[in-house]
This record gives sequence, structure tokens and C-alpha cells, in this order.
Amino acid sequence: MILDNAKIESIKNYFKTRPVLKAYLFGSYVTGMADVKSDIDILVDLDYSQKIGLQFIQMKLDLE
Repeated sequence: MILDNAKIESIKNYFKTRPVLKAYLFGSYVTGMADVKSDIDILVDLDYSQKIGLQFIQMKLDLE
């Protein structure tokens, strides 16, 4: 998968509507080793001051 500006904006917009404090990109895209077969590695820092519940499971499924 290639991570272009449109995908980055889509990911940003997705997290704006979720109980997330920060989302970090790591892995091959950060190291410059990504190719068309690379996945997107994201570390998500959840906002536990908000109710998360089943929304966490849905978020996990959305991001797979």
C-alpha cells in the first residue's frame, strides 16, 4: 500500500471522530522502507477520560 496525502488526511479525519488523544505512525513508512506490499503501522493513544466501550472494537476492525 502506498501512503499518499489523501490517505493521510483520511486517517487524520477518522481519528478526529474517535476517543483518541494521539495516533503515531511507525514502521516502514517512517524508516523510508515502505513499498506497495507494506501495511500502515499506527500506534493509538486512547483518551480514557471518554467512554470507549464497544467503540474500541469497532475502531480495531476499521483499522485492520
